[in-house]
Formats: sequence, C-alpha cells, structure tokens
Amino acid sequence: TAEQAGTSRMVVTENLSIDGEAYSWDFGDPLSNDDSFSDFSPTYTYEEDGEYTIQLVVANSGACTDTLEIRRFVNFEDNSFIPSAFSPNGEGRNDRFRLLGSILLDHEMLIFNQWGELVFSGNDQDMGWDGTIRGELGEPGNYTYVIEGTDSSGESILYKGIISLIR
Repeated sequence: TAEQAGTSRMVVTENLSIDGEAYSWDFGDPLSNDDSFSDFSPTYTYEEDGEYTIQLVVANSGACTDTLEIRRFVNFEDNSFIPSAFSPNGEGRNDRFRLLGSILLDHEMLIFNQWGELVFSGNDQDMGWDGTIRGELGEPGNYTYVIEGTDSSGESILYKGIISLIR
C-alpha cells in the first residue's frame, strides 16, 4: 500500500509480501531517471501530482515471482488538521492537542494563556499538549497556540490560532 507523508509528494510504501527474497519497485514516474528500487519498503518522492502506476515484483530462491500493480493518484495538498477544542479528561479520545494529518521533520509547539504567558513548549508531534500547566490541570478556557516546523520537502510551516481546553 502507498500513503502520503506530510505535504510533500513523498510516498511511503508498506510491503506486505511473505517469503520474498528480492524486491523490485517501479514507481511509474516518467520524470525520474531512477524510479526502480530494491528495498523492502522504500519511500519515493514525486515531482508532480498525477496518476501513477506503482509496481512491486517479489521473487524468492525457488524462482517464484509475484507482481502487484496499483494505480494511485498522487495529490499532496496540505492535509493538516488542527482541532479547535480538546478535552483532556482521560477517556482516551481527544485528550491531547496536536497537529494531525501532517508529519513535520522538526516541530515546536508553544501554548500561551490569555495573558500571553508561555504555559507549554514541546517538540514531540505525537505527544502534543496534555492540558497540564507546570504539572497541574490547566484551567478550562481559550489558549493561543503557535506551531512551527519543516515538512518533509523542507518547506517551513507556521500555524497560529486559538484552542479551547474543555473539562
């Protein structure tokens, strides 16, 4: 399977083949001089959006081969999603405020209270903010966030807004 990573045109593959010993990937990109890979699960970056045929040929020492071919439309708009509210109440849903849908190579999140005081700073995109301030539960209300980073294509990203903490 192929899925996008970040806002670039990078495709991350997931090879689900069993008992393979040799792999040959062709990403069907006419703009590339070298779009054939022998890694188990390679990544590939397209230069343009479009429809591409991705082919995987798997072989083993018993001279058996199998071929998988899929057509995928590559369209990498910014799929970032930043929620407008979160409820860190421990029930396992929406317990953290974080950037969703995009993968940033480097990342810094700053959270400010209504007086402009920094109450959280973090650089782990998966963890985000859990709604605590100096080890204590943050008060319900609105907070300002600033998220800065670099996407997988090297482009600088900056998001600013208001997040509501609900208890």
